[in-house]
Amino acid sequence: MHALNQALSEKGLDAVPMSRFRPNIVIEHDEAWSEDRWGGIQTLPAAGGEGAELVFCEPCQRCKVTTIDQQTAQVSVPAEPLKTLVALNTQPALKGAHFGQNALLASREGGLIRVGDPSAVLPDA
Repeated sequence: MHALNQALSEKGLDAVPMSRFRPNIVIEHDEAWSEDRWGGIQTLPAAGGEGAELVFCEPCQRCKVTTIDQQTAQVSVPAEPLKTLVALNTQPALKGAHFGQNALLASREGGLIRVGDPSAVLPDA
């Protein structure tokens, strides 16, 4: 998120919140777009119990809903942040604006994911 907001700032535009992308899970990491090279994640529950293994299946192509401020229902700058994501070229082999990954549970046996649980990266297959 930092890399996108930095690019927006360099264009004189306001930062966008993570909520604009409607994520189900957010993983903090120091390197922008690193999830594009992961096979998935394994959550490591801090308080015992089972974690969950999520397998990444494809980059998440973003739509124009990301251009709408959820608080005001206004589009302050047309096509942003999509235009900036396209310029950042986060997925060179794919057309469009991509941010994040779509994932599936690796098993039908569900685990529990809690806010704050640490996670480990699964290598790309």
